[in-house]
Amino acid sequence: MTGWLFALALCVDPAPAGSIDLARFRWCPAAHAKAQWEFGCRHLEWLERVGGIETDWYEDALWCRRCWDLLDDCLRIHPHDDGAIACKLTELRRLLDDDDWRAGRMPPPGPLWRFRDRY
Repeated sequence: MTGWLFALALCVDPAPAGSIDLARFRWCPAAHAKAQWEFGCRHLEWLERVGGIETDWYEDALWCRRCWDLLDDCLRIHPHDDGAIACKLTELRRLLDDDDWRAGRMPPPGPLWRFRDRY
């Protein structure tokens, strides 16, 4: 009987969702995610210095930085804290569109498309 319960537990209790979803981003080492997040922070500081905080550009920069902040946090959280990872990945999934989420694609660290439109 104990064998059956163990087999049932293996079937019902798959790997935690946080670990599975984080595998989408296995291409991204933690150091890269941190560097992208830092770039996003510096870009926001630049926008604040030039008076661009009341613009769509600033909103786009916040979005980019938040996406990288969440991924950076997930990659640096203790690997056994699947609850925290899952919570952050849920927010990241909400921020990314479905195609990017499924492919594990992240936005640039700042709204680079704004530079192309402007310059």
